[in-house]
Amino acid sequence: MAIPREVIETIRERVDLVQLIGQSVTLQRKGSSMVGLCPFHQEKTPSFNVVSHKNIFHCFGCGATGDAFKFLEMSRGLSFYEAVKELADQAGVEIEDKQVTEAERQRFKRRATLYDVCKEASRFFHSKLMVSPEGRPALDYLLGRGMTEETIRAFQLGFAPAQWDGLQTHLHKAGYTPELGVQAGLLKQRSEHDRSRGSYDVFRGRVMIPIVDARGKVVAFGGRVLEAIAGTSDAIFADAPKYLNSPETDIYKKSSVLYGLSQARLSVQNKDRMLVVEGYFDVISLHQAGFEESVATCGTALTEQHAKLIRPLTRNVVALFDADEAGQRAAERSLPVFIKAGLEPYRLVIPEAKDPDEYIQARGADAFSAELTRSRPLFDLTLERARRRHGSSPQGKQKTVEELAPLIRLYESAAQQAVMARVSSVLGTPERVIGAWVGRVRVGQRPADPIPPVRRKWRGTKALNQLFWLLIHHNELVAPEIINADPDPDMITDYPPAKQAFALLMDGRSLTEVTDLIQDEGLKAVLFKAGGMDTLISADNAVNAAMQALDTLELRYLDHKMQGVSEAIAACNISDDESSYFSLLQTKQALQKRKDAIRQRFAR
Repeated sequence: MAIPREVIETIRERVDLVQLIGQSVTLQRKGSSMVGLCPFHQEKTPSFNVVSHKNIFHCFGCGATGDAFKFLEMSRGLSFYEAVKELADQAGVEIEDKQVTEAERQRFKRRATLYDVCKEASRFFHSKLMVSPEGRPALDYLLGRGMTEETIRAFQLGFAPAQWDGLQTHLHKAGYTPELGVQAGLLKQRSEHDRSRGSYDVFRGRVMIPIVDARGKVVAFGGRVLEAIAGTSDAIFADAPKYLNSPETDIYKKSSVLYGLSQARLSVQNKDRMLVVEGYFDVISLHQAGFEESVATCGTALTEQHAKLIRPLTRNVVALFDADEAGQRAAERSLPVFIKAGLEPYRLVIPEAKDPDEYIQARGADAFSAELTRSRPLFDLTLERARRRHGSSPQGKQKTVEELAPLIRLYESAAQQAVMARVSSVLGTPERVIGAWVGRVRVGQRPADPIPPVRRKWRGTKALNQLFWLLIHHNELVAPEIINADPDPDMITDYPPAKQAFALLMDGRSLTEVTDLIQDEGLKAVLFKAGGMDTLISADNAVNAAMQALDTLELRYLDHKMQGVSEAIAACNISDDESSYFSLLQTKQALQKRKDAIRQRFAR
């Protein structure tokens, strides 16, 4: 059973679309709309519009379009039901289980339950840290690192007891089965082949860092072993790694989560800058020091999914990976990811410190702020490292360019010229030579795969789309005039879904209500695009524009009919059917007379 349309409409009306999208995209007011960089394609000039009074978004660059539900489907990969259910919870609207399929219900129930399990685990760890005697060494450790209790509470830091079943016992009392703990990555089966042996806690004797997603929901954990406990001879700490992260689950994909993003978003938008670091404690220390625009990857290299989270918020990124060789290589590996996403990456190597946390503790916020002003383009540092590796001989310079060529090719044309000029300056090699080396195709390089043909979506016509726009934005003015004109429905369009949309708009239905009722994606895109353009025609000119659009559509319709009549006349044998022949001539003359009358109106 489908979710009733009135329920969907209620949810849509209650959700603040600007607030929802503003969690992922930096929006600025432009007229009656909000605009920002599109989260679904790479662009430098904002073309992504949010029209709150129509409850829609539309990108004039890539055509991405829809409502609040569609935004969650596109940005987070949710099903329609999952998007509806999530927004319903926010809007205080209850969705009955009988309104969804069994598969949808089970999938959402599983995901929702995993969120609940992680939330309960976070409460347990935090409570152990703050009020339990066994958590005191962990609390002393955090305070000793310079963290305040306010920061500890803000990030909900915790402590996992040095027990095999401390969390498992707590989850059991809270009503969660061991199987759910395993699915959430918090428990582990003692044997994959013998489930009867039970499960045990993954995190033991560790300072716990909850990892939250973009909405602030706990989805995973990072745990740092506590040396004061791990230094004992207890087998529970045998071969324990310093840091341990949750495995990937149904609700956690580390390549798509940036630690600290939910807390950093507002600062990133205000400062138009993001600091990307490697460690959880780097983020926490930087936030406490006032650099709340800081985030970290979750134990993995920077990915394209991470870049997609960054791009709608800001184009300016400072990479603060560790100062050791591993950190340098990590920074270099991140460069193509940044370039592909259209971001402006900078690199800061902090002197006399391994990482930002260490530097902040030793030198303080003011010194760190001064260091930030000395950030350099990440490409420059990558160029310097390549030059040092290959030397300054002619062969070494060529090897340097050949190593950097794949990166240079990733830049757009204008930026590519600037980058090649920079390489030319550093290497002392003419720019035309650099360009020649970059332009070469490597031996054995495969040609690009042919692009598969794309099925064309319905796009409408200029006149019909203008009528759609007028009915969406000035319905009360133009609908009565169109009714008085009484146009032939076939004259408006011969495409059945478009006829349906036109009739619904004439009936005064809202844009989102119309798009709920039609299935054609091309038509939906046309309607959403019309909804996103709110200053096309003034109210004073609306009626006149509607009549002109109707005339244009009628001329097109008459041309089509005349072509059919002309073909019938050519095929008619006057000697065999004289009456039909002259009847066709009269029809053609009437059609021509009607066309002439319309053209006279255009000429006025």
